[in-house]
Amino acid sequence: MLAKLVEEAQELMAALPEELLTELTDMLEVFDRILAAGEISWLQVRQL
Repeated sequence: MLAKLVEEAQELMAALPEELLTELTDMLEVFDRILAAGEISWLQVRQL
């Protein structure tokens, strides 16, 4: 899953301005999966 996050980050870095929202959404989906697998909530992340 971390490799997928790196892949999405690379796509985000290469994105044109009009592609940013789509690429950010893709990254958030991967973050969601990583958090779910680790039984971590977004609230826990935000509180750090």
